[in-house]
Amino acid sequence: MGKRVVEKDSEYVRPNWDEYFMDICGAVAKRATCDRG
Repeated sequence: MGKRVVEKDSEYVRPNWDEYFMDICGAVAKRATCDRG
């Protein structure tokens, strides 16, 4: 999933379901205390 660049004057682009849930996973991973390694 690539990052989207949205210009200030452009119209909001709604993320698809994959991007939506992967963004949630990324936020949860930032808060995780284990190193998953």
